[in-house]
Amino acid sequence: MTTPRRVTVLLLLAAAVLSGATACRDDGTPRTPQEPASSGSPATAASPGDTAPSAPAAPGATAPAAGSAPAAGAAGSVECTLANLSVTTGQPGVASGHHRALLVFTDTGAISCTMQGYPGVALLDTGSAQVAQARRTTAGYSGGLPSGQSPPLVSLRPGRSASAIVEALATNSDGTSCKPWSGLLVTVPDDTRSTQLLWDAGGCADPQVHPVVPGTGGSLS
Repeated sequence: MTTPRRVTVLLLLAAAVLSGATACRDDGTPRTPQEPASSGSPATAASPGDTAPSAPAAPGATAPAAGSAPAAGAAGSVECTLANLSVTTGQPGVASGHHRALLVFTDTGAISCTMQGYPGVALLDTGSAQVAQARRTTAGYSGGLPSGQSPPLVSLRPGRSASAIVEALATNSDGTSCKPWSGLLVTVPDDTRSTQLLWDAGGCADPQVHPVVPGTGGSLS
């Protein structure tokens, strides 16, 4: 290679080295040799699925299970129903043309239950057809609640009883005779199932039923 050509090649190589050594600022403009290189490094995006580490749990702490419900509180009173009661009629009674029978509700379950209000009472003929409905009254000739008193909440322990009076007249309201009913269809307060009982109290008109009270007397008055 001739000397002039060698010189030309060397000059071109020197220019290329100087061009590669020239750095640029972050905005793309050339940086002078006196400017320091940027000390910051570009941020790295998190890979999909990367999560920050969780803080350690406190000693003794237990994380709740996903979807778990709060623990139930103490159970309230169980309402008495026909499923945990026996329903019977007590000794009938007669006084001044008024006939009465007692409905006795006995807790036959394993736990206590509560009941309040009026039993449902339908009067039946000899063919078990409903021919009358007992009116709900707080008291009548045969007893019930003291004036102004509301039906009490009765709590029954297993084996204990509550009661209510059913009463009727021996004649129609105009004094004419009537035929006594043959049976009762009794529904426990706030229940929908009924039980059929015999009615041998002799009444035949204006049937009434009074609220359930503690004990087997049917009356607090």
